Amino acid sequence: MAIPKNIHAGHRNRLRTRFLENGLESFQEHQVLELLLFYAIPRKDTNAISHVLLQRFGSMPKALQASQEELKECQISDNAATFLHLMHVACERYYQRKYQKEKPTEHLFSFDTIAKYINQYFHGVRQEQFLLLLPDPKGNCQFSKIIHEGPITDDAGFIRSMVHMAVSHQAAGIILIHHLEENSEPSQEDLNFSYLLKESCQLIGIPLIDYILCNRSTMLSALSPDTEEDEDTV
Repeated sequence: MAIPKNIHAGHRNRLRTRFLENGLESFQEHQVLELLLFYAIPRKDTNAISHVLLQRFGSMPKALQASQEELKECQISDNAATFLHLMHVACERYYQRKYQKEKPTEHLFSFDTIAKYINQYFHGVRQEQFLLLLPDPKGNCQFSKIIHEGPITDDAGFIRSMVHMAVSHQAAGIILIHHLEENSEPSQEDLNFSYLLKESCQLIGIPLIDYILCNRSTMLSALSPDTEEDEDTV
């Protein structure tokens, strides 16, 4: 009796067909990794490798977030490590491009609504950025744009520029989101900046609806420090 060239071929075809017919809803995490690895490891048992990855990193998202060098420590090839790392980076790029082109569709006068938009907008972003949202009197977003990247070196100049945008758009309020650099936490300087920002908005008669500080794991309102929400990040 002839031995098949690839003893895993039947299993691979069944798993692939199951995905094509029903999606990933019924898949366990190791099966998702196993399926992905089909396309980077053509002949080895990717089921065993997927279990090694989960044991090492704890979950599928954390395995995909791992660096190429960390993945290679699990005895997978450079090609397979590159493929898994690329999957994560490509997904991040997809979400960034998808949501950064869209304005919020709900009214912007509540923290929960803004938080929902932020979770989508900054999905996968690691660098420090400032996002300005300007609602009209009905709360509809008429302006959504990154207005600064990196640390602010001139608080007064930054606020003047932002206020000018709000006035030119006849905004009903100002919402500023400060996305912190990866692994950074809100500082006392951030909170002090919120007081200066609020005073400047009061001087021109445009309310500061919120100034929100966020990173990959949490977000909080600098105007209401007790208001905090965990981010659903990958």
